[in-house]
Amino acid sequence: MKFINNLLDSMEARRRREDRIALMIFGGGCLTFIVIGIIIAIVTGILNAVETANVKSAYGDVYASACQPVPAGNDSTTNLPDAVTPHRLLFLTGDTQRRHAWHSDLPAQWQAENEDQVAIIGCVTEEEIVLETCEYQRDSARSEEAYTVRLERQQYQATIVLINATTSRRIDTLTVTGSEPEPCPEDDGRLTSGEINGGVVSWADFASWAETYIFGG
Repeated sequence: MKFINNLLDSMEARRRREDRIALMIFGGGCLTFIVIGIIIAIVTGILNAVETANVKSAYGDVYASACQPVPAGNDSTTNLPDAVTPHRLLFLTGDTQRRHAWHSDLPAQWQAENEDQVAIIGCVTEEEIVLETCEYQRDSARSEEAYTVRLERQQYQATIVLINATTSRRIDTLTVTGSEPEPCPEDDGRLTSGEINGGVVSWADFASWAETYIFGG
């Protein structure tokens, strides 16, 4: 009987050690992710601050704030600027004072490099729309409680609002939606929570539309 009790105590002590080790590993992993997240947030904040300062320096405070927020109102081609064509563009990310990545994709003759060249400002907003959530039930390996694995089917969408740089009045708006993501996959027992993304949208999807206004509408 004593032998059995000692064996049970030994097994219980081993289980506790394994639980402590697992907890330490889990805690270390969580701490690592937190530290990485903090570092990424700091670096992103610094880069955003530098970009905002560069935009203000190159284009002035008024133009830098043109999409913060994106101007409301009705679109009209009568709001096109009177400047000589091509009307040079400045692309800003909506609700920020930062250039959108598509600004660097513009042809050189379309791209405004300083305040004097800006005729039209494009406010770019992007979002991922959740079309469906795929859910899969799982049994927990360490308890009787079940849990759910979720995969979100997301479709990419981008909108550009063109505004007159001088008056801030809207010229036109175009929204482009990317291709739909793949359907919910069959459950093979190995799926984990995450996302299923559709096709992205690029500047090329807007180029022919924007060209109309760059050369006078």
